[in-house]
Amino acid sequence: QGYRERGHRVLVVAPVFPEMPVDEPDTVRIPAIQNFNGSDFSAVLSVPGRLDEALDAFAPDLIHAHHPFLIGSTAMRVATERDCPLVFTHHTRYEAYTHYVPGDSPMLKRFVTELSTHYANSCDAVFAPSQSIAEMLTERGVETPIAVVPTGIDAAAFSAGDGRRFRREQGIPETAPVVGHVGRLAEEKNLDYLGQALVQALRDDKHAHCLIVGDGPMGEALDAAFARASLSGRLHRP
Repeated sequence: QGYRERGHRVLVVAPVFPEMPVDEPDTVRIPAIQNFNGSDFSAVLSVPGRLDEALDAFAPDLIHAHHPFLIGSTAMRVATERDCPLVFTHHTRYEAYTHYVPGDSPMLKRFVTELSTHYANSCDAVFAPSQSIAEMLTERGVETPIAVVPTGIDAAAFSAGDGRRFRREQGIPETAPVVGHVGRLAEEKNLDYLGQALVQALRDDKHAHCLIVGDGPMGEALDAAFARASLSGRLHRP
């Protein structure tokens, strides 16, 4: 959307998922297995021939990959075949996600780390969403130029929020400090550590409340952590 607002034309290639928007201009959806191995992710299947037809009509000047595996290999193939620069956003520590794959092991984590590093070094430029990810990539041996580009948030989409009404609905005092987390409640988000930190924050500040927005398999573990600390009354999960 940001590119389009600046006058660029963008073709999005992404997996299918339930309840997709009906009208998606300049978008090609690839068949995918939903909720792969119990996760929230889609595992793409073989890319249909119509992608090549769409690319022929679109004539890209640049290919931007958002994943080193799965559809990332398609991005690299397309960039090579069409002699386009390939840029890659290294979104996260991919080795933290191997628990979704049968046979998870330290060896698999090393393989995933080496593969994502090799992918980054095969690109013309790499975007990192934070300085810590950029430093991690450098430590791992990525020599491709790296730029830190934080993931964009459409602030206007939240400008009409009514904080006071939300506090009333959730039973949060108007002046109480609020700490929390927004995102999937999954193992790779290091939520055990987050839960301990949030519990300690509420112990340190007797007026603070915790707000957790999101859902996932770790939700019950977070609830239990607050219950053990007798802090359930100050935990809010709308």
